Parts: sequence; C-alpha cells; structure tokens
Amino acid sequence: MGKLPDTLPIFLLPEVPLTFETLTIIFPYSFALMVVGLLESMMTATIVDDLTDSKSDKNRECKGQGIANIGAGLMGGMAGCAMIGQSIIAIKSGGRGRLVAFAAGVFLLDAVLFLVRALIPVAPGADGDILRAGLSMNVTYVGGMFVMLGHTFALVLMIVERQMVDLRRLARRDGLTGLLNRTALMGDGEEQLAQSLHQQQPFAAMLLDLDHFKRINDTRGHPVGDEVLHHAARTLQRSLRGRDWLLGRYGGEEFVLLLADTGMEQAMALAERLRATLEASPLHREGGPIVITVSIGVAVADAASGLESLLARADAALYRAKAAGRNRVACDLGVEPAPVP
Repeated sequence: MGKLPDTLPIFLLPEVPLTFETLTIIFPYSFALMVVGLLESMMTATIVDDLTDSKSDKNRECKGQGIANIGAGLMGGMAGCAMIGQSIIAIKSGGRGRLVAFAAGVFLLDAVLFLVRALIPVAPGADGDILRAGLSMNVTYVGGMFVMLGHTFALVLMIVERQMVDLRRLARRDGLTGLLNRTALMGDGEEQLAQSLHQQQPFAAMLLDLDHFKRINDTRGHPVGDEVLHHAARTLQRSLRGRDWLLGRYGGEEFVLLLADTGMEQAMALAERLRATLEASPLHREGGPIVITVSIGVAVADAASGLESLLARADAALYRAKAAGRNRVACDLGVEPAPVP
C-alpha cells in the first residue's frame, strides 16, 4: 500500500507512462467503473422521473457525471455515480422544496471550497501543517468547518422533514390499501370539482363495489378478504398510472375514482376497461384463484353539483348495475349511456 497523503488536495496530472501496457492495466477497471456509473446514473434518473412525473435529459446527466469524475480524479479524488437511495429520500422528503435546495447548496459550497483550496498557494515552509499554510488557506479551512456543520444541519432537517412527510401521508392514506382515505378523497375531490366547474370542464365520478365480497370474507376468511381489497387497489392503480385522477377507498369494499376533465363517454369507456382488467386479474391463493368482479356506477357533474350529490348519483347508478346482475357498468339516469368500444 502507498503512503497516505498528508498535504492538501492539489491539481496534478497522473505520473504514469502513457503506453499500451499502462492502458491494458487500467482499461478493465476503468471500463467496469464507467459501466456501473452510467447504469446507476441512468437508473437514478429513471426512478426520479417516475417519482416526479417528469422527463430528464439522461444524455446530459451522463456527460455531467463523466466531467465531474474527470475533475475529481485530477484533484486526487475518487470517481462517483448517482446515488439512488439518497435521491429517493430527497424526492420523498419534498425534493423540489427549499429544504433540499438548501442541502444541495451546502454540498455545492463544499465542492467550491475544495476547488478554491486547491488553487490557493500554500505558504513556503508549511510542510503540510495547516496552521502554517497561510491566511487564505486557513480561511478556507474555517469555512469548511462551518460548511460541515451546515451538512449536519441540512441532513437533520431532511430526516425531520421525512418524518413529517410520512405522518402527513399516514393521515391521508388508507392503512390497508394505501389509497387515499375517505377524508382526503373528499377534501381533494371538492377542490378539483370546484376548479373544473369554474373552468367549465367536465368532471366525472365513478363508484366501484367489489361483487360478493361478503361471501369471500365468510368462506375464505377476513385475512383473505383484506388481500382481495389490497389486490384490487393495486390493480386499479396500475391501470390508472400516469393520470392525475383521484382514487380512494370510500369504505368497506367500495372505491371512488374522481375524474377531472372527463366526460361521460370517456368515463364509461374507462369504467368498462377497469371492470374487464379486474376480472382478468384474479388473486392467486392456495385453494384456487379468486376471481374479482366489480360493479361500477358513473355520474357526471353539472353546474349545480356538489361532490356529495355527484357521488349519490353515482351510487344510484351502481345500485342499478348490481340489480342488473353485477359485474357491469351503469351510468347516471340523467345521461344516456355512451357506447363502449
């Protein structure tokens, strides 16, 4: 092993012979490191894109990572790559807010300090002793100490913010399915409905009820019934991925889907697609698969609608779907059923 450095980071070029033999030694390691770095950077960008519903320039991300690694190497540092875990924590802790901007600023300031420190000449005779390195160098080290305190402060704040985010999420989510609970669903739904009516855009409500759910509880047990609810919720979420609609558990085996900027024809087509998807996605359990069917009632808001009255009309349509034999879709009596492809 080589001797550990006892001086400050400085800019230097590697003192190795630029020969083919050197290349054959370095290439396998550098190539493996490059592949791992590119894969992790692109994976991080993809995960962040999914979490934030955005699209990043992955080519620019990889170029920036490569330039940063070259710079780090010339300063005697180690190559790095994007950090998936930290990125997810940052996003789930409100990664677009001021707190994460503050943390990123602190780390950027630390990087700038290291760069400035490398460009400041060390006083003659310092011989690696920071106390004799000169006033400018001492200032950068004192600044670095404050930046390290800022690191700690920022990380503590992010941990606290993460706990607050989790608490807010628990207050809004149904514990079994992970969907919005009734209180959060009604609160967010009232806001979306008011906004849609103000902008004169259509707004639809869908009430979904799992067929014969009591029979599942009675014959297979309540734990299996809970699995059925969870499976149905996940299936609905996958079918609606990428859409800014509100899906929540209304109570028992009932779910509500609120559709902004959606008319009756679109809502009926979507309801039929959801019904068919649930029926085609049984829950596989010991003793045989459990086929899940659902009855759905659909209603569209008018100028005088409140969310409670809109859901009451959707509930009436749901009752008609069940009376007609279950595992089907029915619309509000005030609107003619749209043809479903």
